[in-house]
Amino acid sequence: MERCERMDRYCSTERQRGRVPAKANIALLRATFNISSEISIPCEVEGYPIPSVVWYKENHQLEAGERVDLKDPHQLIIKRANTSDSGTYRCEARNPYGNSSSSIEILVEGIYVHPNCVDNSFFANCAMILKARYCTNKYYAKFCCRSCTIDGQITSRGPHFDV
Repeated sequence: MERCERMDRYCSTERQRGRVPAKANIALLRATFNISSEISIPCEVEGYPIPSVVWYKENHQLEAGERVDLKDPHQLIIKRANTSDSGTYRCEARNPYGNSSSSIEILVEGIYVHPNCVDNSFFANCAMILKARYCTNKYYAKFCCRSCTIDGQITSRGPHFDV
């Protein structure tokens, strides 16, 4: 849209771009993630001027850190998820013509398995070890660490794997 305003004897033309209120949308209402996984939450944002985006967890503003990335375009990434990451996350978009927010409920569940805790099928048949409940044996715990941990026969931390 163009308009002409009279300023003394001169006419100046001012171009006005469209004014579009901010709008935020997270496509899902809830999502479940495993412990140690990466949580990625995209927020679709519209508006003009381009809205700024702020992320919240349980109404507390999130800051980028060791495990939290606030990526463009408007994406929240949480690395090495744990159960304390469960909760309500909100993306809030703001521009001079409006604010909008969208939320998602995140649940982090499962058993933590240390990255060094792996199965080695060359040395043991882990399915048989689980069935026979031999995971408490030091030898089998080492070579079937992941399977035994997920099955709950050994703890997620201990001498059965090298840290």
